[in-house]
Amino acid sequence: MIRVMNVLFDERLGGPQLRVEAVAMRLRQRHIETVVVMPQGDSTYSRRLAEHGIPHRVIPLRRVRKSRHPRDHLAWLLDFIPSIIRLRRLIRELDIDAVHTNGALNTQAAIASRLARRPVVWHLNDVDTPARIARLMAPVMGRISSAVVLASEAVGRHYWPGGPPPATTIIYAPVDTELYGQAGTGAADESMAVVGTVGNLNPSKGQDVLIQAFARPARAHPRARLKIIGAPLATRQAYHQRLWRLTEELGIGEQVDFLGHQTDIPATMASLTVYVQASRADACPMTLLEAMASGRPSIGTRVGGIPEIIEDRVSGLLVPSEDPDALAEALAMLLDDADLRSRLGQAARDRMRARFDMTICVDRHESVYRAVTKSSRSESHVTVGHR
Repeated sequence: MIRVMNVLFDERLGGPQLRVEAVAMRLRQRHIETVVVMPQGDSTYSRRLAEHGIPHRVIPLRRVRKSRHPRDHLAWLLDFIPSIIRLRRLIRELDIDAVHTNGALNTQAAIASRLARRPVVWHLNDVDTPARIARLMAPVMGRISSAVVLASEAVGRHYWPGGPPPATTIIYAPVDTELYGQAGTGAADESMAVVGTVGNLNPSKGQDVLIQAFARPARAHPRARLKIIGAPLATRQAYHQRLWRLTEELGIGEQVDFLGHQTDIPATMASLTVYVQASRADACPMTLLEAMASGRPSIGTRVGGIPEIIEDRVSGLLVPSEDPDALAEALAMLLDDADLRSRLGQAARDRMRARFDMTICVDRHESVYRAVTKSSRSESHVTVGHR
């Protein structure tokens, strides 16, 4: 039995948390146990882990915040060494074989792991860390880690423009193609066009751009609706209010539904006519994978790892980021052409099965964990090689 400590520094429920949960459930069938460590805060995720029998610990942990308040950064700095001590103690207490840490700036778990003489798997899942900081952290991660995991090729280019280190593997966010494929067999109500997007309300997800784009086809399709699914974040209340105001200013308030956090995402995806990922930055959005696995014709922006997911005009449509006119044109094209929707939806489902299925993701996690734990006996770096 291999015991892996997976350390998450964000208490909010999102794509990385759902990935860890889904992979942990399947790895235990392969004699790899995952212990999830997370900061104090919203208990939604810890309840989910408990329901699935995944061991976890909630401890004081602070992440670097995008904040202009010096007190936030001072609090992080003051807790930096105590966090390392707590994590190192946990590694020894739980007899951990390897530590999996997430995020370039969350170095506490990596340092604790090295102090405890355990291998470090460093997982990068973003393309919006400022370039100067990304270049500064890249050599540090390359030296400390036993393996680097990238959420997409775009992530690797963001941190290492000249190419990532040898001990690197790309692991896309997983999608349960069987689950979403079954849900997607219940076709959306074609008498009412429903455009949807799923993601926490955050400027990086581009919900404001989608609202602006939806206004144009909404005039041609007065029964069309836009479903915005996702929790309003406590730190983004101003953005949430901006979205509400935008729908009123554009005269589409009656056609836009803010549905908040939803738990039955397969059913949500199955209810959509078209799915949109209007991100300004995204490494590998899990919700886009879920929509495509459901056979939903999808539109994504040409940012981050999205072009690695969608083959333009083959398994979906790609548009420039922050371009409501281009997005409106793509929306109108899909809403007006049922045959195109059917063709793109089927191609999307086939692509998910071939490249993004859950089994592929779990296989690669297992390969990384077995390689680094075997390698740790000789304290050497390991080349995993899934590129």
